[in-house]
Amino acid sequence: MENDKWKMENEPGSLMSLRSIFHFPFSSFHLSSGDQYRPLRKLIHRLRRLRRNLPFNVSPLLAVVAVATVLSIACFLYFFANGMTNVYGDGVAHVNIARKVVDSPDALLWRRYIQIGSPWLPLQTVLMLPLVANDWLWRTGVAGSIVSMLSFVIAASSLYLLAREFFGSEEGQWRKLLPLLSAGIFLFNPSVLYMQSTPMTELIFMASLVTAVYLLQRWVSEQTTKRLAVAAVAMTVATLARYEAWPVA
Repeated sequence: MENDKWKMENEPGSLMSLRSIFHFPFSSFHLSSGDQYRPLRKLIHRLRRLRRNLPFNVSPLLAVVAVATVLSIACFLYFFANGMTNVYGDGVAHVNIARKVVDSPDALLWRRYIQIGSPWLPLQTVLMLPLVANDWLWRTGVAGSIVSMLSFVIAASSLYLLAREFFGSEEGQWRKLLPLLSAGIFLFNPSVLYMQSTPMTELIFMASLVTAVYLLQRWVSEQTTKRLAVAAVAMTVATLARYEAWPVA
């Protein structure tokens, strides 16, 4: 005890201040299980009360879609207003390649297709074709951002459905809360919110891959030929988004 007292008296002021900041009068391990989950239970109770006060019944999936849509539009408007959506040269190149396909002087389909080139896979380019025909959407890069934003909503929805399959055997409120928590971690990721505002391929890859994994999980739950075929088509689409999907497939 005397040695400990001597050490504390002779410690530098900065070290003493750090000790005071990181010293807690009790450990989290001393909490009872009821105390650990009390804030979470309060949150669940408030969400229940909010849901009861709504004039209509809202499904969790619809809530995830609504939140994803609002976040997507709000973040895009913020980044677009600050000139941050076309920072990446690759994103600008994606939009220009799609425009080259539209502006190809040769009407043959093959001649238009080879405008895509070989470095990048064709899924994003094909999805942008109806949008880049508009001159403003092409010049501003919004054509590519719209594709990424839609992919963001699809990825969040598929992730929620996948988590619902995984946590369907949990007890009590965890069965409903854990899928929402999984979707929330994705929805409020700052990097994802920025990338979904740009004409990059990351969000298309995430959406197609998560959707493919979800459909494959549904086939595992009930192994029918139809479900396996749908999962195979989704995985094929993912391989047309980015090369990272090839090892998974």
